[in-house]
Amino acid sequence: MSDENAVRLEKIASHHSAALLSFERENAEHFTQYVPPRPPEMLTTDGMTAAIQSLVDEMERGEGMYFVALDGDDVVGRLNFTFDGEAAEVGYRVGKNASGRGLAGWMLNEGAAVVKTSGVILRLTGHSLSTNPASIRVMERAGFELVHVDEGGGAKVGMSGDIHFFERQL
Repeated sequence: MSDENAVRLEKIASHHSAALLSFERENAEHFTQYVPPRPPEMLTTDGMTAAIQSLVDEMERGEGMYFVALDGDDVVGRLNFTFDGEAAEVGYRVGKNASGRGLAGWMLNEGAAVVKTSGVILRLTGHSLSTNPASIRVMERAGFELVHVDEGGGAKVGMSGDIHFFERQL
């Protein structure tokens, strides 16, 4: 990213609800090019509030870490780490207007540093569709190594392309 200081990463909290709802609604069409759509009920005020509370509860139970990337008060990206033993599955979204500026890689590296301090997570995993080469480049640039390709695997989630699976040791 050219100016990381303008964007900050915060653990998700209830006060992010309105900004995150706006982010998800504004980028819904953009995101469906790369990932299955959010359930319609999540894109309501009550649905977003419930979704955030669920993530906060998971963080309190030590089941994951969830972040929003903020530029001022606006959400420009999301980052999820869902814990499974000594590994954490990574997921991220960058808004269309913030794409192409290195935000995804910056979020991954910043979030990985926080996750590493837990002392529990030793490895990060993630995946990208072959139809999203930018995401594959982000994973590679953030130190993830390709470990497997599921040819035609996108069909399992209603998408086209192969699924590339990655790992990064912490």
